This record gives sequence, C-alpha cells and structure tokens, in this order.
Amino acid sequence: MLVIEDISFSYDESQIIEQMNYSFPATGMIGITGKSGCGKTTLLYLIAGLLSPQEGQITYWGKRIDHRFLKEHISFILQNHDLQNALNVRENIKLACRINNLKIDKNEFKKIVDRLEISHLLKKYPYELSIGQRKRVSIARALLKKSAIILCDEPTGALHEKQCHEVMSLLKELSQHSLVIIVSHSSSLLKKYCQTLVEMKEGKLIGEKMRESGHEMIRSIHSSQSFFPIILKEVIHDYRHIISLIFFQCLILISFFLMNAGLEGVQQAIDDNFSSHPLKNISQIERKDGKFFSFSQGRAAFNSLSIIADAKIFILPENTNHIKLSKGKIRNEADCCIVSAAYYKKHPVNILKIEIDKPIYLKVTGVLKASFFSKEEIYLTPSFTKNYPQYYSQSVYEVEGNYWDVKKQYRDYIINNDAENEKESYLNLIKIGKMIAGIFMTVSLAVSILLLMIVFKDRYIRHLHSYALYLSLGVSKIKLRMMHVLENMVIGIIIIGLSLVISIVSIYSINILNPLYDYYHFYLKSPNILFVLTVVIYLCVLAFISFVQFKSLTDDHAVRLLREED
Repeated sequence: MLVIEDISFSYDESQIIEQMNYSFPATGMIGITGKSGCGKTTLLYLIAGLLSPQEGQITYWGKRIDHRFLKEHISFILQNHDLQNALNVRENIKLACRINNLKIDKNEFKKIVDRLEISHLLKKYPYELSIGQRKRVSIARALLKKSAIILCDEPTGALHEKQCHEVMSLLKELSQHSLVIIVSHSSSLLKKYCQTLVEMKEGKLIGEKMRESGHEMIRSIHSSQSFFPIILKEVIHDYRHIISLIFFQCLILISFFLMNAGLEGVQQAIDDNFSSHPLKNISQIERKDGKFFSFSQGRAAFNSLSIIADAKIFILPENTNHIKLSKGKIRNEADCCIVSAAYYKKHPVNILKIEIDKPIYLKVTGVLKASFFSKEEIYLTPSFTKNYPQYYSQSVYEVEGNYWDVKKQYRDYIINNDAENEKESYLNLIKIGKMIAGIFMTVSLAVSILLLMIVFKDRYIRHLHSYALYLSLGVSKIKLRMMHVLENMVIGIIIIGLSLVISIVSIYSINILNPLYDYYHFYLKSPNILFVLTVVIYLCVLAFISFVQFKSLTDDHAVRLLREED
C-alpha cells in the first residue's frame, strides 16, 4: 500500500502541504477535492516522485518511492496535452513501455484497444482526436503499462457529461487491479465512482480512509526497447521548423565541399602534370658573377631560339621516359620534334618550318598529353642542337637530374628550373585560393553555428512541455538530455547526408561530363580525408551546442509545465 508519512512541501515560502499523513490501499479509487491552489496536483507529483517532500517520506509497501518506481509502476492521466503530438495513437499507447524498457504483449495491446474502442484510431495523431478519444488513449497507455498507481489530474476536464461518465467508468475498472487517485473539482462525479472521497484542506487530507487490502506490487517484465524510432518521429514532426536550417546548412557545406574538391583537383592536376613535364629534370646553372663557365659537365644551354609562330621552343632532355604523349612517339633525330597539345590544337600540321641560318623543316612525331600547364610549345631533340654548336651559351649550363639534388650539389650557383618555377607559381595561386576559401568558410561556419544555436534553442523551448511529459512517464533527466542531443544529431546527420550526397553526385556528374577537363585539364577531386574530418567536426560542434544548451528541467519547472490547474 501507499503511505504518506509526515510530508511537508512549500513553494516560495508558501506552505502547500504541512505534516501530512495518509495511507492509501493497494487498489481502489480515491477522489481528492479541494479549492484551487490548495495543493491537490502538487500531492500527485510528490506521490509520483517528480517532486521531493522537504520533510517526511512516501513509501509503497515499505519501500521509498524513487524514480525507478515512477518508470515502472506509475501512470499519469492529465487534463490535456498528455500525448506526444509527434507520435500516432499506437505509438503513444506503447510509449511508456518503450521508453522504460518494459515488455509489450501484442495480444494484451489488442485486447486493450478493442476494449476501449480505439482500434480504428491507431494511425491517427493526437491533434486528429477529440478530447474523449485522447482520454481513452491515455487510459490505454496506463493499462498496457499495468501500472500499480494511476494518478489522474482533472481527467474529466473539458469533457461533456457522457464522456465524463465514460472516462470515470473506465477508471473504475482500472481500480480493481490498481490504485487510482483522482484530483477533480467535480465532487458529484467523485462521490458516484470513488470508494473514498477526501478533501485537501490546510495542507492535509481530511476524510475517511479505506480499509487496507493485501496486494503485491505489480512486477513488470523488462525488455530491451529502441528509443531511436521515437527520436526520429520527433524530428520528422518538427520538419516545418527545421527545413530552413537544413537548407542553409546544406548550402554552406556543399559550397565548402565543392570548393575543396576544386582546389584539391587543381593541386592534384599540377602535381600529376609536373611529374610528366618534359623539362622537370632540366635545371639551368649560372654563375653568380655572370662570368662564363670554365667546366664542361652537363650541356650548354641552347637558348638563342625563343619564339616561332607564337610558340616557345625548348630542347628535350636525354631521358624522356617520364614524358607522356597523347599521340605519336619521341624520336631522337635532328629533323624530328614534338609539340604541346595546345600548339597542335591551333596548328594541326605534321611539318614545322623554323628559321636559323636557313629554313629548316621538322617532322612532328608526337603530341604531348594535354595538361594543366599546356601552352603552345615546341620541343626539339638533343640531336638537333649538335648541328648548331655556335648557338650554345657559354654562361648558362643545363644539368639533367632531380631539381633538389641539383640545387644541393650546385649550391654556390644560381639554379633555375622552368617547370619547377611554373609549378610554384600555380601552387601559390592555390594557396591564395585556399586562404580565401578558408576566410569564407570561417565566416560561414560562424553564421552556421549561430543559426544552429538559435534554432536548437527554439526547439528546446518549444519542446519543454514534451520533455516534462517524458519525465512524468519515467524518463530520467540524463536520458532526456541525451534524447535532446540525439534529436539534434539526427538533424545534423540529415544535413551532412544531404550535403555529401549532393556534393558527390555533383562532383561525379561534372567529372563525367568533362567540362572542366576539356577546358582546364583537371577533375574535381573525389571525397577525401578532409570531407571525413569536416563531417566529424561538424557533428561534434553540433553535439556540443546541443549538450550545453539543454538545461536540465528542475522538478518545479517540470511540474509547472505539466500542471493544468491546482
């Protein structure tokens, strides 16, 4: 049985309950009346454990009531708003069992909904129900939970007479196996249906006590229940309020992903094209004093030829294994040459004419593969230069080999590598691009976080009553905080998921259609570690904001949210 021993409770120095003592039977229907503000509803929340008495204790069969007892053995039926709007009738009936890991008997569920004549309402949502139908759903939830104690705060409020009697009749049936405590202003209804009627007056219960009856505490069978479907339902139900957030966040992330894919793609193209650049292993060496060389290692630069037909002329290295051609091959013959893709596109000829001492005709035996560096260029063979020794430079020597090795070996000389310089200039542009992108993303991230904070704060405020209701169903405050965080994490996952899908589809579509490669010779780079890192950081920031913003409901605040009228 339920025993109240010397409990006292006050609000803001106003004594609501003072040294109250009362014993309730294990089963039966008890009605409590009293003036508004006398403490009737407060007593219900003290019995449920949502409020703690400042003095005294409340026990059930000798055991002090705690949060675990509320989870398993107490059900609330409020005047209004005791159903979750995000869940349909079926889910609301099962809610108390699901969130408290209590086993749900399918046959028992069917019997209950048939008995209460709500089987045709199972797919409907609370806002589609009449007040009377909502009461039946609340009663069905209590029946399915097999609660030892059912606390009712104005269960017939706002109902017409016929509905009042229907609800009271159902509660009367429940009282055969449970203790039903009803707070109401309708003394006539309580007198008709309750075995005992007591009055709340001056902080005490005054009236007849029912004879104690032997009754064992109902034992609930535990079963692992997933809380995730409820969280998902809450998010889906809230879509009107978060759709703009999702759109804006996706826009920011997609912009970032595409910028990153473009910059990384350009850098990859620069690195790949440099690896096959004809002159990557050719470095020019000059003396710092500008004098002629007296040694003969390497080869003298053949630099008197500069421009012909708007194209630059270069001499191929001895080792050409790294050079990639789109067509033809390299022949080390004096009358042969290769040209760049850009030159061949503009001058698709097989014979070139150049002027030195006399007109010379060269066969185009190969075309370089189009690259990010592609310009109008002509490459002569080393054999060609041997026929014109008079044009060798005496102040510039060319050394073939790795640029950094050459630079280390000839540290006392001026070292220049055209391919390396070209690569460096492009990489500097990439660095500037990344810096601009970084500034853009920093500002966007700040706006994004601010928007997240505003929207999540708004969600928290709008869901306060819902959270208070979950507390009344037995959800712990820690679990409630985690539920809030997980709801926002689901929103974050939706944002990340949509952003990634749209970004990846865009990247692959652009790469397949080839507009970038055809004109600029690079592809957007596929998702990389930065994508993964961005996702992880974004979700961590989102979780942190959600965790910090959620302020655990105090007992008093939760009760104020649930209270309809005292």
